[in-house]
Amino acid sequence: MSGHTTFSSPTTSDSEILRAFKKIADELDQPQGRCHVRVQVMQDHGSSPPFRLSLIENAEFAQHAKKFDDATWESVSIHFESAKLNLTLTRNREKGDDVIQIRYREVPSELHEVRRTIIAIQRQFVPLNRAAAIERALGPEIAEFYRLREETLRRLEILTNRLVRETHDYRLQLDTDTAKHKRKLTASLEEEYKKRTAVLRDRERELTELRQKLDDRSARHARREQSRALPARGKSPGSNARPLT
Repeated sequence: MSGHTTFSSPTTSDSEILRAFKKIADELDQPQGRCHVRVQVMQDHGSSPPFRLSLIENAEFAQHAKKFDDATWESVSIHFESAKLNLTLTRNREKGDDVIQIRYREVPSELHEVRRTIIAIQRQFVPLNRAAAIERALGPEIAEFYRLREETLRRLEILTNRLVRETHDYRLQLDTDTAKHKRKLTASLEEEYKKRTAVLRDRERELTELRQKLDDRSARHARREQSRALPARGKSPGSNARPLT
């Protein structure tokens, strides 16, 4: 049955990694001739051919690492053939530490062997405890200052996120209320428009009827006047003169 575990460790140089591999092999009683190392310089570049740990000084990448003592490798792994164990170190450039992965192709039945392996590896690649590392580097008082500072920043971040969320919710509520008020106002204006339009139509109809009545009355009056004028125009000019005697 296979198994693996992972932890972070402070970044170390490429040459120190190779020295650590040798110490781990000796502590685990692993023949260096049966331990093979592979190096990957870039993420998008393949790994180097496997080199035996016992002859690692002959490898070009090992000579370069020893000469410049830098940390240019992207990842490096070692396969302990006898223990059926792989150990891989990968650079975490963003956080500035190394990720250590221990993987068994076949986990030993004796748990103390697994424990012995992990202890031997962690002696060379110390698990990273950021709080403890800060305290060791800066002293307890300054470490406490930074701890309180980080806690304050964390609370401010939580508060900021909450304020952003509440402001967003409040804006959404305002938009909802405004839209609701706008719909209500529009409905009220439409109702008022309909009422006023109905009143105007009624008045227009009344005016039309009144105009019609006035026109009818004027027509009747004109006919009556015409009727009265006709007999007067029908008499001869001397009809009222007295006869001669």
